Amino acid sequence: MAQSYNKKIVTPQVILSFFILVFLVLISFFYIDSPLCFYYRQANLQSFVQLAGQLTQLAESHWYFYLSFLAMGGGLVFNKIKSRYHTFHQLNDKTLFSPANGVKADSNAEVTQYLRIKNSQSGNQIFECVFFNSLYAWGKKLFFSLILSGLAVHVVKIVLGRLRPYIEPGCQSDQFNMFTTNYQFQSFPSGHSQVSFTVATFFAFYLSSFKINGLFKKTIIFSFYLLSAILAFTRVVTKDHFLSDVVMGSFLGWYVTYLYLSKRP
Repeated sequence: MAQSYNKKIVTPQVILSFFILVFLVLISFFYIDSPLCFYYRQANLQSFVQLAGQLTQLAESHWYFYLSFLAMGGGLVFNKIKSRYHTFHQLNDKTLFSPANGVKADSNAEVTQYLRIKNSQSGNQIFECVFFNSLYAWGKKLFFSLILSGLAVHVVKIVLGRLRPYIEPGCQSDQFNMFTTNYQFQSFPSGHSQVSFTVATFFAFYLSSFKINGLFKKTIIFSFYLLSAILAFTRVVTKDHFLSDVVMGSFLGWYVTYLYLSKRP
């Protein structure tokens, strides 16, 4: 399905994205993080902050782990039913063309023609559907995309130990306590941003392989990333993260998922 994505891991686009990332993180760290934190502490914005708090729940990882488990479970059930279906019909076909039944095909071509017509008129079409046949693999890849990108994010969180914005009354963005597992010091990078961009990249990856109108496909993929960016920014509005945390989390969600999926058949 996604062979077209089996490309080089380090491309000019990835290198350019990395330098843009570094630039944005540094600009945000020195000039944007603290002022933006102060801005969303204004009393007249609290209704907007509450709305962002509701939206940000859509970027929680457990929803997408549930989806991956559902896909893997559904794929296993489908494959089991498919196996039994084919076994049943193979036995029936052998019985049908058995001399003991007085029915004998004149040639292999006649048998092939019979099976082609029968399959076109039966539920076998369902079992040849790419979506159902790929369901288990999709679930598995979504699961590992979330695990690997999440692992990368949490390693950086623990190593750097950046204080979350809502803890510091002064919105100081330079408070670090390295090598800690304290949740209050796990602001950089944003895990919710990583999840939203992991999911967007996963669906964009597979959508790119479908033969549909190019403009329509690009519009859907753009919509995936736009929604992910909105969900990621809610973490700034709720003061759970600084903007630079969101930028880094989004990059890791995109790149680690791209890295993983580009090497999967």
